[in-house]
Amino acid sequence: MTSTLAPPRSILSLLFIGIFLGPGMLMLWLGRWKWALGYFLLGLAAGFATGELEDRAILDGSIVFAAFTRADLWTLAIVGLIGLVHGFRIRHLALTRPWYRWIAGVPAIAVLLLIVLVYPVRILVLQPFNIPSSSLAPNYMVGDYVLASKWRYGYSRHSFPLGLLQFDGRVFGHAPERGDVAVFKLPTDTGVDYVKRVIGLPGDRIQMIHGVLQINGAPVKLEPVQLPDMFTDGGRLTFQRETLPNGRSYVIANEMDGGPADDTEEYTIPEGHYFMMGDNRDNSQDSRFADAVGMVPEENLIGPIAFRIWNSEGVPLDNRPEETTAGP
Repeated sequence: MTSTLAPPRSILSLLFIGIFLGPGMLMLWLGRWKWALGYFLLGLAAGFATGELEDRAILDGSIVFAAFTRADLWTLAIVGLIGLVHGFRIRHLALTRPWYRWIAGVPAIAVLLLIVLVYPVRILVLQPFNIPSSSLAPNYMVGDYVLASKWRYGYSRHSFPLGLLQFDGRVFGHAPERGDVAVFKLPTDTGVDYVKRVIGLPGDRIQMIHGVLQINGAPVKLEPVQLPDMFTDGGRLTFQRETLPNGRSYVIANEMDGGPADDTEEYTIPEGHYFMMGDNRDNSQDSRFADAVGMVPEENLIGPIAFRIWNSEGVPLDNRPEETTAGP
């Protein structure tokens, strides 16, 4: 029994499946399972080979392919582009309703529903992030997955992916509160997301003296606390409860006295900017380091952390130090 040809697949369906699901799924959609298998194998082989070259320092993807952090991602993108062009060239040769085209059709529908129903929530309401470093320990640990509240601070051009909307300032803006743990775009590289605590507001004077935070010339209140061994990093860390002038209270970690940022100049925060710091004071690259982070413009703020979801390293979420939002 010979297969018959179907009317050409629509351009939109080819673009959608080719871009979001790759050339292998695209060939299944066109009823060409042999080509689909070939593209699956080509993608695996190309990605593996390029990754090996990069791991062996033969190819540096961060330089040669600056748009991605790894060259193998670019390789897969090139294979995908070849498959997309190939798909357009043979779309008029699609076979009539082979059973396996639904292998591509079902995930395509799932991705479409994700874009239509879930992605607007991610852009406008809650966006997931993960905590990749210990700079906010012991309150947020490596491997924590969190949701940032997008509406709390309003929206700027950094709130939208891929630079879809370009404008200055914020709309529906609300000022952060001192003590918020917030996600922001790194001022020195807006392609990087950072998570730190809001310490200084516009017009404030911020300084560290012998490891003690000073806000507008006054030291914040510090009280020693004890935490379980799981937070002490083998006994290297000690802890204090820090209370800000507005009553926000949380635990900070210290590893050493006289660290590189325990004594700083006094910073005066300009209008429209914020001073951000990590809770793990000796292991946080934050606004104390002007060349790396510096003052954070208001439009770089994404939103405060609203929820912890889970921890990929198996660290429990229910025994973190208590944070309070009001003074005594």
